[in-house]
Amino acid sequence: SVPADLLKLYDKLREQQGGIGAAKLYARSCQGCRQELAITELSEIRKAAPDTVIRCENCRRILVRTSESGL
Repeated sequence: SVPADLLKLYDKLREQQGGIGAAKLYARSCQGCRQELAITELSEIRKAAPDTVIRCENCRRILVRTSESGL
């Protein structure tokens, strides 16, 4: 189950971003806007708890972390 506030954020972003509200963080790059994240941003993501909602600084989409994120 997805918390209501997270689902609301996702739906809002999906409307703003042409149908894609979340994107995979792959090899230190957002797959939504294809921009590589800054070293400082990656450092903050590494420190964040696994259940923390992380957003791309460039496109503001929700970032989905996986083992391929490059963290």
